[in-house]
Amino acid sequence: MKLFNINSSSDLSQENLTKEVEQYIQDRSVQKNIVNSLMITERWVKNTLAKPHPKLGRKGPVCPYVPRASVEGRIYLSFCLYDSHSTVDEICEKMTHFHQTFIENNDSFLNSIIIAFVSMDENEEKGISLVEEVQKYLKPQFIENNAMIGQFFPKCTVEGLHSKEFRPFEFQIPCLAIRNLMPQDVVFVTDSKAHSKIYLDRFQVDSRNSLVSLLKKNGVGGNRNVISHVDQIFGGRKVNEA
Repeated sequence: MKLFNINSSSDLSQENLTKEVEQYIQDRSVQKNIVNSLMITERWVKNTLAKPHPKLGRKGPVCPYVPRASVEGRIYLSFCLYDSHSTVDEICEKMTHFHQTFIENNDSFLNSIIIAFVSMDENEEKGISLVEEVQKYLKPQFIENNAMIGQFFPKCTVEGLHSKEFRPFEFQIPCLAIRNLMPQDVVFVTDSKAHSKIYLDRFQVDSRNSLVSLLKKNGVGGNRNVISHVDQIFGGRKVNEA
């Protein structure tokens, strides 16, 4: 498992990437696909996630943490090979290894690992299916460790928090991203009481007002969609009363 660092001061070198990838796989065609996927993903991080977007619905970059994380060298890329016969269990095992590496080296809230899924037999639809199923299966495990696993893939229809016209998880290469649990993730933890409690404990929140205050500090406290998730958690009551 090789990690490639994204840094705002320099771009990944195709020559260096090729030399690194050659150590893992001999097939020239697959090598090329891996290198291309990593370089495309790097450009997406720097030119999309780190920049404003006209359909975003708010000011600032698509991901407010990416510019600083890129400057500090906190974003890493890697790849996951699959084919038409790959199973969810096989990919989950690989992602668990990435997760363990993330935990062992997690010295900043800005840390993240983006894993590009690269097909060995040109089956992109299989990659999308794997990304969706693996993310759904592993999400509880990640939340229990104060982390998140996010999915990105072509034609992902999930709407943005601030605009129904924006598709924040749409990207031409199927990917999974591992990162720390952040205040804005309240929208992803209302699927279960256990997840909500982990989130509230993580940010030491015990009331609706304190949660809204935290979210306002992070720029989303006035968002109706976000507040609806706040109300789903405990509707203004203290956690120990919910």
